[in-house]
Amino acid sequence: MGAKSSKAEGYRGIWYSLNQFSEYGDKYSGGLGTYTADHTPTAVYAKKAKKTFFLYGGTTKADERHLQVCIGAYNHKTGKVTRPVIVCDKKGVDDPHDNGSICITPDGHIWVFVSGRNVTRKGQIFRSVKPYDINDFEEVYKGVFTYPQPYYVEGKGFILLYTMYTAPNTRGRELYFSTSKDGREWTEAKKIGAIEGHYQISVQDGQRIITAFNYHPRSSADTRTNLYVMQTTDMGKTWKNIKGDVLSTPLNEPYNPALVRDTKKEDKLLYLNDINIDKDGNPAVLAIKSSHYQPGPKGNPREWILYRYNGKTWTEQTICTSTHNYDMGSLYINGNELNIIGPTEPGPQYYGTGGEMALWNSRDNGISWEKVRNITGNSDSNHSYARRPLFARNDFYAFWADGNSNHITPSYLYFCNKEGNKLWRLPYTMEDDEVMPERVSMEDNNQGWINKALTSALKQSEILLSEIEAKGEGVFPRSVDMNGKLMLSDASWWCSGFFPGVLWQLYEATNSKRMHDGALRLTLQLASQQYNKTTHDLGFMMYCSYGQAYKYHTTKHIRQVLVNAAYSLSSRFNGNVGCIQSWEPWNWWQFPVIIDNMMNLELLMWAANETGDTNLRDIAIRHADTTMKNHFRDDLSSYHVVSYKKNSGEVEFQGTNQGASDSSAWARGQAWGLYGYTMMYRFTHDKKYLYMAQGIAKFMINHPNMPKDYIPYWDFSRHDYRDSSSAAIMASALLELASYSDECDAQEFINIAIKQLKNLSSGKYLARHGAQHGFILKHGVGNYPINSEIDAPLSYGDYYYIEALIRLKKKR
Repeated sequence: MGAKSSKAEGYRGIWYSLNQFSEYGDKYSGGLGTYTADHTPTAVYAKKAKKTFFLYGGTTKADERHLQVCIGAYNHKTGKVTRPVIVCDKKGVDDPHDNGSICITPDGHIWVFVSGRNVTRKGQIFRSVKPYDINDFEEVYKGVFTYPQPYYVEGKGFILLYTMYTAPNTRGRELYFSTSKDGREWTEAKKIGAIEGHYQISVQDGQRIITAFNYHPRSSADTRTNLYVMQTTDMGKTWKNIKGDVLSTPLNEPYNPALVRDTKKEDKLLYLNDINIDKDGNPAVLAIKSSHYQPGPKGNPREWILYRYNGKTWTEQTICTSTHNYDMGSLYINGNELNIIGPTEPGPQYYGTGGEMALWNSRDNGISWEKVRNITGNSDSNHSYARRPLFARNDFYAFWADGNSNHITPSYLYFCNKEGNKLWRLPYTMEDDEVMPERVSMEDNNQGWINKALTSALKQSEILLSEIEAKGEGVFPRSVDMNGKLMLSDASWWCSGFFPGVLWQLYEATNSKRMHDGALRLTLQLASQQYNKTTHDLGFMMYCSYGQAYKYHTTKHIRQVLVNAAYSLSSRFNGNVGCIQSWEPWNWWQFPVIIDNMMNLELLMWAANETGDTNLRDIAIRHADTTMKNHFRDDLSSYHVVSYKKNSGEVEFQGTNQGASDSSAWARGQAWGLYGYTMMYRFTHDKKYLYMAQGIAKFMINHPNMPKDYIPYWDFSRHDYRDSSSAAIMASALLELASYSDECDAQEFINIAIKQLKNLSSGKYLARHGAQHGFILKHGVGNYPINSEIDAPLSYGDYYYIEALIRLKKKR
């Protein structure tokens, strides 16, 4: 029954919708990789291995609902997570009700109990081939069980609590248990609860197994109510209530000695979250009490309640309220200190499953509670089902998934430490078998500020688009002069493609028809430039406009315009020099080449791939290699201009035109180089371009004159004007470069880009609504030596700012 287990591509949670909609949305939906509360335990810390092993419901791709029951491991010594292994591919099942539970036996073997559903899908039991090793599992049993809750009792074997739907004379979801000495042969199912249906949660305390459950009047989960608790110390031979009175099982009447709270009498529903044992060996049950089974305000107040047995009687404390019945959290007990981690705070999908995670604390044995902190905040998607590992260690204390409850989104998995002040995101895609999880701050974990920035950009661009349209055809925005007047250009200006590109990217981010229509209209007005052989800037002009358009309109016309533009650009290549000529000869320069030209190679590489014309690719590579050889100093600072003798290819000048001096590092030139070599690595996978890009990045990041907010001065030798455009280009390049770099460099590049984008999105650099004729960023520097566009908005700064925001949002 054994088989080689496959590895998942990364930690990709399953997204699910129950499709039971009412006025305020689905009954429950979203990222449900750690669903349900009835699957327990879902994680275990193994002291001998110093690892926490955890289960979740995974999927194949972000837009697919293909359930795979996966296992991962967190190494507490290294802080790394292993690449997850697919224990069970549910093939055709999209339902996380089939998620699994975990148990580790004293010999170190990991047991995974995968839930079935009714009798249509049987439950399965898997055992790791090697102790404390998740790489290979064998299937050892298949049978009818749902919501498995396995425990191993030393010297006696397994006891498995579970639910069955269709046993003889069933009355809804009924509770059963079976035992096994070896996990392969199991006793016949024994019924313990049959009061019209139940959901249960359970906990082990040595030889003792305690289960807490509700009941379902009229066999409907929408009527769940009441709290019952019972226990066994002899592997299910005898069941008692918490006071020690022997019970007659199966329980089949709602009023029986196991009843703890009659919430039916209160006309309340009861949703069970977690059960734990206090220092005196008494159980405590965490639940949500609600007024209605559907989402929305009619269920309010949804109270988080702690039911505790104090040795004599049961007590009840209200901790807080939240917005949804399925806001599942976990209960931690350490002496007199109790903690709860769960989605108690409203989330971005206010009436949806889950919300924002928070840490709650009681230092007086559960009598009074206070919120310590929010763990997440301003998120794009709700966080749900915070799970508690058995024997949880401080650095992997709770884990959960996120996901938009309104529509399918990628679902990420997270874990936090005991204090709730450190948060990690598990890698959605992994190239190596063991990596560091991504450390995120509460703010970095969410996309709220990104969305806010994109919304601001959208509003500004609507203003600028209206003003441009009022000017008639053939005009494009360039900047704003010192007197506040809008500066315009015609189609032949090197910046003409940036504003259409801004609009296309905002259409991608917001789905605004206004952005789409304006982008298409302006893009088509650039058609004449496809034959322009007098400029090296066709990449900027055409690929930022028509290239963006081709994502949404894959027409022959748009494709041909881009191809024609690529051939026009290639006409400026000189084989003796090995470069594309930037400017026409002037001063005494025969063949000037500027670092900016690295950006235009993207058009050539795209066209080469599109047409199969390897000559275009060869030209781009020759240019990149020649530039690498002659444009960069030993410290990887760059000259702005290198001029060659056109017949021999000999270098005749290395210096600047827009920088502060021939020996300085012009900030935007450095950013062009960083972006250009990152892009060349994307197309070629040639490591020399990757190393070049990484070297340029580190030169910029570590330069002693780089400000703390990482918005560079216009030249690295100056201390006067900042250049927001350089920061935007750099941030966008760093985010792509991070995808190709090892985890240490990648994290640094991402962190720097986040800092840059947050600062650019602040009031210091982001224009207020209606200012600057609708340009987005302030404080750009175009050409300082000729006193042009100093401390002004720049269309290319806006373009790469939006590109960087979208790249960051996709990474999130």
